[in-house]
Amino acid sequence: MAAPLFLATALLVTSFTGAYSSLGINYGTLGDNLPPAAEVASFLKAAAKGPIVLSKVKLFNTDPNIILAFANTGVDIIIGMSTADLIEVGNRASISAATQWVEYNVAPYVPATSIVGVAVGNEVVLTHDKALIAHVVPAMQNLHLALNSLNLSTSICVSSPFTLGILHSSVPPSSATFKKPSLMVPVLSFLASNGFPFMANVYPFFAYASDPNPFMLDYALFNSSAGYTDPLTNLHYTNMFDAQLDAIYSAMAHLGFSNISIMVTETGWPSSGDPTQVGVNVNNAQMYINNLIEHIYSNQGTPLRPKQPVDTYIFALFNEDLKPGPTSERNYGLFKPDFTPVYSTVLLDSALSVNNKSSTSDAALSSKMSPTPSPTVSESPSTSLASSQFVKALVWNVPLLIVATLIVQNTNLPYTLSQ
Repeated sequence: MAAPLFLATALLVTSFTGAYSSLGINYGTLGDNLPPAAEVASFLKAAAKGPIVLSKVKLFNTDPNIILAFANTGVDIIIGMSTADLIEVGNRASISAATQWVEYNVAPYVPATSIVGVAVGNEVVLTHDKALIAHVVPAMQNLHLALNSLNLSTSICVSSPFTLGILHSSVPPSSATFKKPSLMVPVLSFLASNGFPFMANVYPFFAYASDPNPFMLDYALFNSSAGYTDPLTNLHYTNMFDAQLDAIYSAMAHLGFSNISIMVTETGWPSSGDPTQVGVNVNNAQMYINNLIEHIYSNQGTPLRPKQPVDTYIFALFNEDLKPGPTSERNYGLFKPDFTPVYSTVLLDSALSVNNKSSTSDAALSSKMSPTPSPTVSESPSTSLASSQFVKALVWNVPLLIVATLIVQNTNLPYTLSQ
């Protein structure tokens, strides 16, 4: 009976992660000057049709206005379950609360809105609230049962985002272990049994900030020429992003879970910060995002898991002026609230190529999205990635399916980053 179960799980993993890595973005709402949801959905709908496909969005809530705005856009969305709902849905006694949650927050919107996942809480372990943490797995289990009762479980994954703070160490990647195996085993068991991905918020920026030196900066920005070799596996790493993912893969393997995929639910680099914050500037943010996109679309996987698809969600769509914490927390966005780009990215170039061909009703939006010149900042690695160079290189690296699309269209910290 083991073989059929394995095959069923493998099929589920394929359905939720896809055959190739895909790119998404986090749409946060902690701002008092953000554009209407309908405008945001229209912009992202256009971006989903561009040469650089941005067809996935992660939300931190279940705002009905936002969910409705994405109806019939072709954009897949992950919705977020609040802490209060997590506690209620995590009641082990009954799945009634979970069923009510699904009937209110999911069922009314599908299939018009493509809801493909639910993030149960966010970085809950950082709260150090034992009672809250204890509700995570029961909440995921009850939610999955509720989705199944409404015939939605095969199209909607259920998981919970974690930070790398759950690891003892990520260096070398092969020796990484979880700080609290007793907490992680039930989580991983649930994910493995249902073929759901492990959601991870991965920020090389924080590792660099804790040990700022030229090598670490290049390594974090995908610009390292020397790289790092794991002494235990002899696997060579050219960037910190891959090393951090392989640390998670290794930690899971040490607990006996080797077939769980990773979904990077957050990753980004702040473009502005306080004077005391190192490495925080537009140039580094631009370089990290552009190089990240190139890396994701190469479908190389990681040294430990070559060719393994990794769906990755950039943090974030907008700068959000109401986020607490240091200045950098309010400056992870690719765009300002008026859709003016914070810096030029290949995503912007891709969206512009579509919006410039759109109807005149989108003309105002397109005019705001004029590319921002590449900045000149003294603190920067020795090399850079221009958008035009990446688009040329992309043609040779993306999967056949995306190349066909190109032809047809011619074109752990004191402050958590998320809501």
